[in-house]
Amino acid sequence: MDGGSLLIDQRSASLAASDQDVRAWASGRRVFVSSLITDMPEERSAARATIDAVGATPVMFEDLGAQDVSADQAYLSGVRRSEIYMVMWGSRYGVRMPDGYSATHAEFLEAERNGLRLCLFVHGETTGHMDGPQRDLIQGARNLYTTSPWSDPADLEQRMRRRLGDLAAEELAPWVRVGRALFRCA
Repeated sequence: MDGGSLLIDQRSASLAASDQDVRAWASGRRVFVSSLITDMPEERSAARATIDAVGATPVMFEDLGAQDVSADQAYLSGVRRSEIYMVMWGSRYGVRMPDGYSATHAEFLEAERNGLRLCLFVHGETTGHMDGPQRDLIQGARNLYTTSPWSDPADLEQRMRRRLGDLAAEELAPWVRVGRALFRCA
């Protein structure tokens, strides 16, 4: 078809998965939680509660247990064993590891390399106190992906739940292309 138009079914694009469907989708899925541990204990607790509430398994550094590998190998292995990467970037970049990256930066790069679904949350940009390397990391990520701000742990929990629901809806009603037409299966 020469000069044809592309049809997008907007109604299908806005379909939401029910809580039961999200729980069924999330069952057995692993969600890696990334942030500076000491800077965000309440946010990490909110992430754990959200992931548990939808029926997925949170993968958090503090739960990896005793291992005979270095810390950076342990957390990168946790990323590789997950399907979803959820990061909470704040104002600090963190300590640089031997490879020159902070742990959260290395985890983000590993998630990208392994094709994990991304959930990128940013806090503290408006304070003017963000580390230069952290600002660079976030801006670099925004060249390819969207991010979501949050105001407090309750707001973060709501935004995380919405993002996981959106991921479930995308997989439960995937996009299909027939010729030049693009639509969601329902």
